[in-house]
Amino acid sequence: MTKILAVISDFILSVKTDTILKNHSHKLEYLKDDTNLDNYDIILLDLSDNRSLDIIKKVPHKCIAFGSHLDIDLLNKAKELGCKNVLARSKFFEDLASLIK
Repeated sequence: MTKILAVISDFILSVKTDTILKNHSHKLEYLKDDTNLDNYDIILLDLSDNRSLDIIKKVPHKCIAFGSHLDIDLLNKAKELGCKNVLARSKFFEDLASLIK
């Protein structure tokens, strides 16, 4: 089974993410202080969380990041750091199930 980590501090967005993944038989874990990023296959990042860019720097190949469509600078920064999947928030939730397959 694919191990998925989320870095989403907004409660409503985390519930929405968790619900989508549960509906597709995936289990989601959330970042804790002692989390080893190497133990996960996919890391879902809300770019409004101040830890997100540091995580992209460490493991860009595992990251799927999302943010406000209005925050072009932040979305571009994630891409510059090597994150291949950077999406507007609405597109992230629309495509989430297919992104994790």
